[in-house]
Amino acid sequence: MKKQFYQSLHFFLSTNHLLKKHKKDFLISYVVYFCFSVSNTIFHISDATGNLKMSYSAGLIDLQGKQKVARKLALTRFFNILSLAKSKFLKKNPVALHFKNVNGSNKSLIVKKLKQKLFIKIIKSFDLDAYNGCRKKKGRRKR
Repeated sequence: MKKQFYQSLHFFLSTNHLLKKHKKDFLISYVVYFCFSVSNTIFHISDATGNLKMSYSAGLIDLQGKQKVARKLALTRFFNILSLAKSKFLKKNPVALHFKNVNGSNKSLIVKKLKQKLFIKIIKSFDLDAYNGCRKKKGRRKR
């Protein structure tokens, strides 16, 4: 029983060591994540293994109330933060962009701006709205 435990522990430690050793061999080095919720705008940067490097919401960049939902204002401030982060650790590493509830015009704006600054390898979109087949509830008429 002890021998099996130590073998599994040795295997885990050796694979963790390999993960650190070959960190440059990953296809993607960092993930840049944009989330547009109903009441907030969120921005994260994490590395390929899932460790969080930076995390900002609209409230942390001095936006309050309805300003949090003003996407253009929040995005310009996020781009300023990202230009500072690029000099620190994003330099020429391949990056994946993840979008959650980001509409088409904002998505194209983000991709256009970040394409100039970063090496984008993958773009993924996670939309919570139904694409087809789910019908929205009928709106009530105001009298």
